[in-house]
Formats: sequence, structure tokens, C-alpha cells
Amino acid sequence: MKVEEARPAVTESISTVSELSPKPVPSTFPPPVEVPLEQDDKTIPSEDGLVYDRLEFTEGSSNKFWEVAVNGASVEVRYGRIGNKAQTSSKGAASEALAVEMAANLKAKKLKKGYKQM
Repeated sequence: MKVEEARPAVTESISTVSELSPKPVPSTFPPPVEVPLEQDDKTIPSEDGLVYDRLEFTEGSSNKFWEVAVNGASVEVRYGRIGNKAQTSSKGAASEALAVEMAANLKAKKLKKGYKQM
């Protein structure tokens, strides 16, 4: 009889443990900016939910890429040699409008250096 009385206590302790499991914490990061893609647009959606604009530079022994995306008030940049893992950097701006302007200026500098839109 004592064994049967112990079973409900074990069941109760298991349900109590499940009630103490951590609850999911909401993200404090701003959601990614959604950019509509046109059929002829050469942007690349990625696993992080951002849409990157890609430029490539292939001349002589150089074979590199550069990608930029706007995420709220920050500019996300990925770059490196084609075929290798990308390096990443993030630059903050005071507002989303300034981040878009910053991304456009960075892209213009790369195009001036000879990078081509992909």
C-alpha cells in the first residue's frame, strides 16, 4: 500500500518541475527590414533573414566579394574571398534612414573601386 501512495507524489513532483522550466525570452533586437525583391534584382536572402546586396571583384589574382544589408538602424557587411567563409562587420547609425544612406555610400565606394553588381 505504501508504494501506491508514493506514486502520486512522484507524478506531482514531475509536474512541478515542468512548471519551473524557463519561459522563452522575447528578442530585444529590431526585426529585419523587409525589402521586396524584383525579378531582375540581384540581392541574396540569407539564413539570418536579411537581404544582402552582393558585389564581386575579380581581376588578376583577386577574387573577392562584398555584401551589404540594412537591419534597422545598423548596416551589416559581409566580405572575403569567393569560396571562403565570410568575415562580418556591423556599423550602427542614428536612424534607419541614415543606415540606408550609409549602405548606399559604402556600395558606391566599392563600385568606384571596380566591384561589379552581381
